[in-house]
Amino acid sequence: MYPYFQEIARNRFIFKNPDHDLQALGRRVVAFVQNYRDHLHSGDEPHSVPHPSSWIPPGPGYMKINFDAGFIGNTSAGWSFVLRDHDGNIILAGSKLSHGFGGATIEEARACLHSLRSARAHGCRNIIIESDCLQLIQMLKSNTIYDS
Repeated sequence: MYPYFQEIARNRFIFKNPDHDLQALGRRVVAFVQNYRDHLHSGDEPHSVPHPSSWIPPGPGYMKINFDAGFIGNTSAGWSFVLRDHDGNIILAGSKLSHGFGGATIEEARACLHSLRSARAHGCRNIIIESDCLQLIQMLKSNTIYDS
């Protein structure tokens, strides 16, 4: 179901027919998350592995946000995130389209900020962040303030 859902969203975006019915979109997202949870509890083997590494859960009492950003055409960026607890349960997930593109590291930073703001707005605390953008992680770990 997941690749099918991605394909529908991508096609609607490309052909300038995005979803304007937020309630319908919300119902599809909830159904997608429920399908994912059902799959986890079914014991079925996955059909494909999207990433060669495996997710490492945070310690008890913590949650982990994984986020990413990507190009959409030449003028936009898309951000997405998933927040999971120490058992791997999805607590919150989201995505956002941004007009304009500031470069890979800038968009990763914006995706990080969007995910943290969303988590905070839902009352989530004790959050660990995880990203595949080494440059952003190095910047966040340093004590240097960058002015782009």
